[in-house]
Amino acid sequence: MLCTSVHSGSIYYLNAWWSSVINQTTHDFDIVISVDGFDFDLDKFLKGHEQFNIQLFYFNYGRTISEIRNKIIEYCSENYDKVIFVDTDDVLDKYRVAKSLDSLDAFDFTFCKTYLIDEKGNSLPWMLKKNSSINDICEFNSFGLSNSNYKSYVLKEILPIPKNCEIIDWFISTFAFLYRYKFAYIDETFMKYRIYAQNVTKVIPPYNLNDLNIKTKYVLNHFDFIMNILAKTSKNVFENDIEIFKQRHQLVQNFYFKFFNDIEYAKNYVNLLNKYYLENNVREISWWNVVANSKIM
Repeated sequence: MLCTSVHSGSIYYLNAWWSSVINQTTHDFDIVISVDGFDFDLDKFLKGHEQFNIQLFYFNYGRTISEIRNKIIEYCSENYDKVIFVDTDDVLDKYRVAKSLDSLDAFDFTFCKTYLIDEKGNSLPWMLKKNSSINDICEFNSFGLSNSNYKSYVLKEILPIPKNCEIIDWFISTFAFLYRYKFAYIDETFMKYRIYAQNVTKVIPPYNLNDLNIKTKYVLNHFDFIMNILAKTSKNVFENDIEIFKQRHQLVQNFYFKFFNDIEYAKNYVNLLNKYYLENNVREISWWNVVANSKIM
């Protein structure tokens, strides 16, 4: 099944998303949609929706993003064996659903190659970087709620997501790695990830102080929750993996303190970050690794 959400920012791109869903090579899937904070008319926004079984969940303002995602992901994992995450401001290749379902026959969780597009749908010269190890997932995330797929038993073991957790997709993928589920990277471009002003998770340079302010707070929030759960869990997690996360958590804490208490350090870091991306012509990018980036620390 296809799990997604629609909100006031993504509504402008809904037609392109829906057209890509209609054009899938298989229609043998249900769709579950979280509607965040506004009235949503299926007949108005999703022409031809009758060919799918669509379940809507309505949420008013006042719920945290994790509370909303907990409810919808719990429903999906309780009612379906395979969950394909997509965003309604992005565009699916026509094979996205079929290939994702196939991949989950052999693996516990997977993600696909993803290129970036602008607001108008034009191609941009960046793609999402591949996650391939504990060390990778500790520093950055490429398993978005746009290009990732999970067997339901993986999601069940990870839920619930903490109420005030800001980075839902990274939280889920991190514990899927830590619990040593079998994963695969689908080395074909099955998603186009849209870059636009309302998208808080800015992934392409150049960056400014405000970008890093937001991201640093989010990343520390992420590690605080990860380490809190690891300290209490009764699940089998390798000690070496925990140590890797402890070290990264400490590094992020130190970075946070310096970044917010030394404006010159913050400015210099942002300048070095942009210089690194420019001089190295970096075309593989990812969410969150601009914070305490190992290439320039």
